[in-house]
Amino acid sequence: MFVPLGIGSHVDHQLVFDASRCVAAQGEVYAYEDCPYAIHTPEGRRTRLAVLDGKVGEPVLVPVGGTLEQRLEAIACYASQVPVIFRFTQNFRGAMTGFAHEVGGEPGPAERFWPVLPAGAA
Repeated sequence: MFVPLGIGSHVDHQLVFDASRCVAAQGEVYAYEDCPYAIHTPEGRRTRLAVLDGKVGEPVLVPVGGTLEQRLEAIACYASQVPVIFRFTQNFRGAMTGFAHEVGGEPGPAERFWPVLPAGAA
């Protein structure tokens, strides 16, 4: 199961994350890095991870080079939302691509996922 990490301070994302800790006792749950919040507010990730201390494991990097263009095309389908969600840039494709390369480093574009630890683990 994949759930939002809750970087953007959206209460609904944070509640989903909290509920996922109950599910994590029965199977794998990973929290994804909420984009574009992770891009335009990097301190949001650090702040959220500090709040979640002991509730997530070390991040796992997943290569996305082979599917990055498909992801960008999927985002573009939300034409009315792109200017709102990516209001910090005129080039959402460049922002997303740059971030994926920043996360992945030398091996190539990647996305970060944090294993969610079961409730009671922290």
